[in-house]
Amino acid sequence: MRPTGGPHTAGVGCRYLKDLEDIDLDALRGILTASLRWAEGGGDEHAALTVTG
Repeated sequence: MRPTGGPHTAGVGCRYLKDLEDIDLDALRGILTASLRWAEGGGDEHAALTVTG
């Protein structure tokens, strides 16, 4: 993981948040909504959505 200048670290396609209280919930909701819409629409041949936890 590499530092990104904010309160998180990043992998190739991941963000690792250090403090959940610092999350902008409206922004996160928008990202998740768009990701779900993309996945339900079939995604594409270059990417896959993985949910862990």
